[in-house]
Amino acid sequence: MNRADREFAEKLVIAVEKRPVLYQTSDPDHKDRSKIELLWAEIAAELNSTGK
Repeated sequence: MNRADREFAEKLVIAVEKRPVLYQTSDPDHKDRSKIELLWAEIAAELNSTGK
């Protein structure tokens, strides 16, 4: 993994950690697909990525 990929991966982990609903299955919103999609869109924007 090159440096740019490593930095992107670190930023991605930090962005996901800030949004526990993505990984905490006990969170009531965890099953809310629209909420999850919105959070992933936020992460993509934060990382200047398309999410694809």
